[in-house]
Amino acid sequence: MTDRDTADAPAVALIETLARRYFPGGDPLGKPLILANNQARPREIVGVVADVRYVSPHIEPFPQIYASYLDDPWFHMSLAVRAEGDPTQLTAAIRRELAAVDKDVPLANVKTMEQYVSSALDTPRFSMLLLGALPPSPCCWRRSACTA
Repeated sequence: MTDRDTADAPAVALIETLARRYFPGGDPLGKPLILANNQARPREIVGVVADVRYVSPHIEPFPQIYASYLDDPWFHMSLAVRAEGDPTQLTAAIRRELAAVDKDVPLANVKTMEQYVSSALDTPRFSMLLLGALPPSPCCWRRSACTA
């Protein structure tokens, strides 16, 4: 997205899953995209980005678009920053830059990608821990104990 994306010329980027599904074998760039919630205002497809697994590493990516916040505001946003070296060293600089754009927008819940993925795996990890801690069923001890 750039500053030329305005209410008069809204633009979106698609994730690869959406592009493959609705433009198989074709190039979606420059084509219009009509959204169900605003059919009167088609948006121009200006990019295709890699799939993102927002919910969990185990859940397949679902069709998504990226739109300018100015064109399609939401009650919360996420910001991902690619960094060389220790990403935690950038938090203060990102907070300053965000405040320069809008001092009323807070920067909260800052995590490294490693922390984000680790927390997404907490539930499956805990389930495996429980399974490993339970004794095997009686059927596994003696074949004659199995009734099934």
